[in-house]
Amino acid sequence: RSDTAAGMLRELRAAYLPNKVVAAGQEGTEEPALLSGRTAQGADVALYVCRNFTCQRPVTDAAAVTLALGLPERAPEGFEGL
Repeated sequence: RSDTAAGMLRELRAAYLPNKVVAAGQEGTEEPALLSGRTAQGADVALYVCRNFTCQRPVTDAAAVTLALGLPERAPEGFEGL
């Protein structure tokens, strides 16, 4: 597992999305069917965010996961708000 994939999974696990479905596989995987035709877009790993049967452009950077999920940005690690 790459650092990028690990970072993406960390962001996915941190988000409260009770109805999310996460599927992972090697590029070219045909099972489960929702991975069919999905590629890493020339990157190490790609995340596809889909809603209502429509997928956004794939995310290839762990830092962009929260934005792609439509979540507010998290505070930087170590930040303490008032």
